[in-house]
Amino acid sequence: MSFTKEEKKKALQLYDETGSIAKVIHNLGYPSRQNMYTWIKNRNIEKKHKEYSFTNSP
Repeated sequence: MSFTKEEKKKALQLYDETGSIAKVIHNLGYPSRQNMYTWIKNRNIEKKHKEYSFTNSP
């Protein structure tokens, strides 16, 4: 099943508030535990990439 960016954002925000994947799934009825682990992992990777600023210097 494919989830929208908004659904992922909502699930990750609830996870940040509760600190519990089980509570997210219980409250929202989605996603699977594996999806949550993947979203959390990918979010952390994206944050690391955003820290770097590449500019063209002559």
